[in-house]
Amino acid sequence: MWWACRTIWALSPSANALGDWVRSLDYCGRALEHGERTNDRRLKVVAWSRTAGTQVQRGDAKAALAACDAALKLGPSPFDTAMINAVRGYAIIKSGETSVGLGILRGAVEWYAGSHLVYTRSQCSLWLAESLVRSGDRDAGRALAASVLQTTESIGYRYLEAVAHRILGESLTPTDPEAAVHLLRARDLLEPIGARNELAKTLAAQATLHVAQGEIAEARRLLGEARVIFGELDTVDEPDRVRAALQFLRDGADG
Repeated sequence: MWWACRTIWALSPSANALGDWVRSLDYCGRALEHGERTNDRRLKVVAWSRTAGTQVQRGDAKAALAACDAALKLGPSPFDTAMINAVRGYAIIKSGETSVGLGILRGAVEWYAGSHLVYTRSQCSLWLAESLVRSGDRDAGRALAASVLQTTESIGYRYLEAVAHRILGESLTPTDPEAAVHLLRARDLLEPIGARNELAKTLAAQATLHVAQGEIAEARRLLGEARVIFGELDTVDEPDRVRAALQFLRDGADG
């Protein structure tokens, strides 16, 4: 059971990178069944933690927080608590309590800074970087994403490298030429590996650049493509951002 769960713990993040939430949640459910069957506390903690991680990346903050609560009730170790707190912080930010969530997520990232878990530290740092950029602190988010980009490029974490490029593109003003460079690089990395949810985020970010250039038809096309991908994946939160952007374009046209 232990080694089966170790395998599942690798499969679930891989499915998340593809945006295949259904498959990832199935993996998490199977891991939880193994934990319940053996009554192994850590297997159950990690299964709930991975469930929470999937839900927060899917954009369902409420489901993510419920899974975090289930994991915390089992009395996780400091090692597992750090991951749970990273997810909790990110989910709280997505719930609208930005300052509270940033404090929790930042604390988790600082904990991982003293670990040798480079991939996990990089992923959580990118959650923080994205949250900072979207909350208006573009400079801090850009600096953090640039640091992660350097790490992921040197090690070869292509998916996280692409995420870092996308966040850097979002952190710059739409008229900055470097924004387009970063977003194009993100697409070049994401399309071959089939990371569709992150690709859709990148398409939506590219649409913003086209709006700034007055290329409204191309912006609509990219947003429409992103909306279709999010719908097919059943991503929860990002479609709202796309709908708001499309409404902004419609209001501009009407004006």
